[in-house]
Order: sequence, then C-alpha cells, then structure tokens
Amino acid sequence: MERRVQKSLTFKTYFMPTDDVYGTLPYALLGKQDAFFQIYQDGKKLGTITISKGSMEWYPKNAKQPYSFSWSEFDKMVKGYKV
Repeated sequence: MERRVQKSLTFKTYFMPTDDVYGTLPYALLGKQDAFFQIYQDGKKLGTITISKGSMEWYPKNAKQPYSFSWSEFDKMVKGYKV
C-alpha cells in the first residue's frame, strides 16, 4: 500500500516509502530459540534480522553470511550513530 503526499502549490504527487516488518517470536525468554524479523520497504525485501540471547545478525537480501553483532557491539554502534 502506497501513501501519497500532495505538495502544496504544485500538482506533483510524491510517494512515501512504506515499511513492513514481519516476525516470529517465541513465547518465552530467548534461549535456544531465536526471533526472526523480515524487513520490507515498498514491498521489496531488505533483509532479515535474527535476534538471539547473545547477539543479533543482519542478513541483507540474498546474503549467505550475516553481519553479526554482540549486544555490546550493537550498543556501541547505535550510540555512535548520528542522525
């Protein structure tokens, strides 16, 4: 589904990207079973995030190897990100 935003004073129509996240979560404290989230933008898959007790992994679309981060590495990466 596309969201349309009309810019005033013109007849151009701009499309905002839509983001969709699909996930499976175990109904328990994460242990042996991981949580998986498939991330989509504008209907196209960007990748999959796997969250486990000790780390998280990002699998870009069609990747064979993930980018892996321990929780402390992820914390440092996010805190260092500037908007």
